[in-house]
Amino acid sequence: MKIALAQINTTVGDFERNVAAIIRAYHRARDEGARIVVAPELATCGYPPRDLLAKEHFVDANLRALQELAAATHDTALVVGYVDRNQGSGRPYTNSVALLRGGRIVARRHKSLLPSYDV
Repeated sequence: MKIALAQINTTVGDFERNVAAIIRAYHRARDEGARIVVAPELATCGYPPRDLLAKEHFVDANLRALQELAAATHDTALVVGYVDRNQGSGRPYTNSVALLRGGRIVARRHKSLLPSYDV
């Protein structure tokens, strides 16, 4: 099985550019026979988002970017980092990763802390 690492440079807050870069890397890797493409941590919003996480519209835009990426996937899986809302106790957001395939979000996993929470 071929696994591709999408080594892209993201820009904090530039969701359109970040999504386009991820999709380009995804298509290139898929065309070269990869079955899984792995994008960087917090690739949807750029790293590190820091105080932008206090802006609800920033998190919303990040989640829309994740949905856009999911819709762009086919039989090759895409693993991508994003910010998710915490459904449990603790901080309001999580540093998360999603497995996207076939136009949908197949699975989500969450770290306990975002880079702006602790050193």
